[in-house]
Amino acid sequence: MNPNASPALFVGGFTIDATTDVPHWPDSNEKLTARKQTLCAGGGATNSARCYRQLGPPCELLVPVPVDGFADGIVNQLSKAGIHVHRRPVAESFVSFVRPDGEDRSLIRAPEPEYLMPGTGLDLDSSKFSRLHLDGKEPDAALYYAKEFRRIGRHVSLDVNPGRENTDELLGSVDIAFASEKYFKEQGCTEDELFDYFRHKGCKAGGITYGDKGVVWFAEGFARKETPAFYVPVNEVVDSSGAGDGFQGALLASHDLFGLRRTWEQHIRFACAVAAMMVQQFGNKNFPTAEEVDAFQQPHVIATVA
Repeated sequence: MNPNASPALFVGGFTIDATTDVPHWPDSNEKLTARKQTLCAGGGATNSARCYRQLGPPCELLVPVPVDGFADGIVNQLSKAGIHVHRRPVAESFVSFVRPDGEDRSLIRAPEPEYLMPGTGLDLDSSKFSRLHLDGKEPDAALYYAKEFRRIGRHVSLDVNPGRENTDELLGSVDIAFASEKYFKEQGCTEDELFDYFRHKGCKAGGITYGDKGVVWFAEGFARKETPAFYVPVNEVVDSSGAGDGFQGALLASHDLFGLRRTWEQHIRFACAVAAMMVQQFGNKNFPTAEEVDAFQQPHVIATVA
């Protein structure tokens, strides 16, 4: 990896994820002792950036960050991992509580941030970044930078999820759009119809992620392809936290690490491997290195393009 490579910019959500292993959520006036807990940075764009950085390429984050000591500790962790954080100041820390249950999980989401300085963070020099990734949160910044990166010819990718307020407008400036299964089901269309919609908006590649069922996708030269997920025995599935975000970050990292030396199919497989590795750990505290991902894939090696 070129040590002088330009960083990618990730824009979107930031939370503090408290993952707790308890037999059930406590009832009224009930007290439970957790068997295990972990606390770390979370949120779609933040997790994708953490995965991307751990795999090798440099990146920076533009996210809402509370102006308090609690959040400062999490930001310091990101800094130590090599991720520079551009803050959009918000009033107080927000925590998402996660209870894993194998392939499933229950979640109490953090409240929406209360901005102290609306519009902060729209002054970054887009030309210093190699690419832009969005999770659909921070809609004003997402749309502003999507248009800026499209204007200067830099790649823009979007993690397409339900509940985002300007997805349709964003897609007009997006090159790569991978949607969650939940988003796809809410559209009430077929896979091919969704892909036609993405293409009509100008996307060069995209797909739908189906968790343990794999990915259906298209790219330049491929009308429709299916890539199966890596098999993980049910008794080895611990927690799905970070798997989808890891897929998004790993797909971009694979392109930036290997480029045309690997095919689109291989990039997808690399990202699927990261997702499979993530579901085998508790919480989303640790993402794998590129060497660990390639070692994981060894029983399923795909030849590299010469």
